[in-house]
Amino acid sequence: KQWYQRRVRGKDGVESAIYRDGVSLHRSFTSSPALHALHGAHDEAESECHVTPSECVARIRNFIAGHSRTVVTELTPVIFHSPVSYRALFGNLPVLVAMVPHATALNMRERSKDPFVAALYRTATDHYSKLATSYVDVGLYPMWISGMSPMRRWTWGDWVYQFPRILLFRLENHGQAAFLKVTGEALTESAMREFISGVLTGDIEMELCEGI
Repeated sequence: KQWYQRRVRGKDGVESAIYRDGVSLHRSFTSSPALHALHGAHDEAESECHVTPSECVARIRNFIAGHSRTVVTELTPVIFHSPVSYRALFGNLPVLVAMVPHATALNMRERSKDPFVAALYRTATDHYSKLATSYVDVGLYPMWISGMSPMRRWTWGDWVYQFPRILLFRLENHGQAAFLKVTGEALTESAMREFISGVLTGDIEMELCEGI
């Protein structure tokens, strides 16, 4: 018998049949092992779409919203200064920003081509539920990037002008940010992980920045 079904593919690459004739939403949402690799399990009732269509629509809407954020999201001035777009992508999570050269930004979809990109994705995946990870193309937004530095950046040394580099901020107080200060060496995955852990536990404090 051919069953009618509705499949959804999120921007995070997760695909699932979230509606099938005669199958409860709970079973549909839990049928794919990869479905909750990043997201928590969906607490869905044992109801069928043909019985409660309004509930089905609400469940599908919640599914799409829950899977709308990719592991690493491109951040632009337009997104940042649009509250609706920003909240849709990042919610209320703290945001890790990787400022990357243009060549690295071009490799964001080809992780195997760039060790930094691969390390960023691994780190972002492991911290997905705790923070949102993004990147900014330095070549496209040099003036905006210049504000992503501590106050009086010219007194801080060469690390301010070294890319890739990362910071972490919270939208409710984006006049402050935590900065990972690495000078004269490549930005490693272990350094990123230690930095994130330090900021989330409060061991690394936020500093005034010139203006994100």
